[in-house]
Amino acid sequence: MPSTTVLVTGVGSTTALSVIKGLRQQDAFPVRIIGTDTHPHNLIAGSAFCDRFYTVPPADDSGYLAILLEICLREQAQVLIPIIDPELLVLSEAKDRFATVGVTVVVSDPDTIRVCNDKYATADFFRRHGIPTPDTWLSDELPATEDLPYPLFVKPRRGMSSRDAFRVDSPQELRQAQARVPDLIVQRCLIGEEYTTDLLADLNGDILSVVPRLRLETKAGIIYKGRTCHHDTLISWGQRIGKALKIKGPANLQCIVTGDDPSYFEVNPRFSAGLPLTIAAGVNGPSWLLRLMAGERPPQGLLPFMPVMMTRYWSEVFHPVDSTVQQPTLPEEIRSCQ
Repeated sequence: MPSTTVLVTGVGSTTALSVIKGLRQQDAFPVRIIGTDTHPHNLIAGSAFCDRFYTVPPADDSGYLAILLEICLREQAQVLIPIIDPELLVLSEAKDRFATVGVTVVVSDPDTIRVCNDKYATADFFRRHGIPTPDTWLSDELPATEDLPYPLFVKPRRGMSSRDAFRVDSPQELRQAQARVPDLIVQRCLIGEEYTTDLLADLNGDILSVVPRLRLETKAGIIYKGRTCHHDTLISWGQRIGKALKIKGPANLQCIVTGDDPSYFEVNPRFSAGLPLTIAAGVNGPSWLLRLMAGERPPQGLLPFMPVMMTRYWSEVFHPVDSTVQQPTLPEEIRSCQ
């Protein structure tokens, strides 16, 4: 069987490594993995797990799309899985351009990405669709700070990786946060157990799997200890939210459960860094994407999964200081875009 060439972006991230693990663990299709990142190969671990690696500019660079298209053509990629949040909208809007050269970009449509990448828009979407979500305010539209229901939780409206996201317990702390973090949103602080629910839909938007994961320990927004749970309420809400948002491909939902009641506060329309736990539980999302593209249909109903506990540990990749590994070069007219 000929191999399927998959381009994975942002391979310096934990999430991209999780996707690569999923692709390597499956045996339904031989795969060849092309990795990209904004860092050189010897400054990230993920490049060591790719068959070919390219350093590319960030998604807001004017040459980003031309460079990625050139890499796809050169490497004869058939599938592109974006990982980094700023890339999602850029690549979603360019899906047709990639399709013309035979590349399927696994990402939801632009309207979905715009809602998910804007945390205030996400909260408003939840509210309008009857999905439980905490009270949410824009920083410049707050009622008097003394009248707010402390504790509160603040975060950038378009932030990622839990950067500048933290609890505030008083008007003074809130004012300090407003001065320090631009474009802030403010939410009622939720107290309870934190869950991430991994969703997988086909490229028509039909939900294939919903796997809730209890986050027992996190660092910088990444799960280090957790377990999958057959939580009927979260599975039901996951299906409803995925359909309402018209998710295509992967997504993950974040919520706090207080008692029996969930309150949703974020959607990431991509694979999550906790993907290895979902794979270990029996749902290998990257593998299923390849199977779907090959015409395979999943069984009726949601894909089954098992209860599994995960703990994580560190591992290392070593590069020579004076590395002689040569990265592939692109044509001058493409490289000049950088």
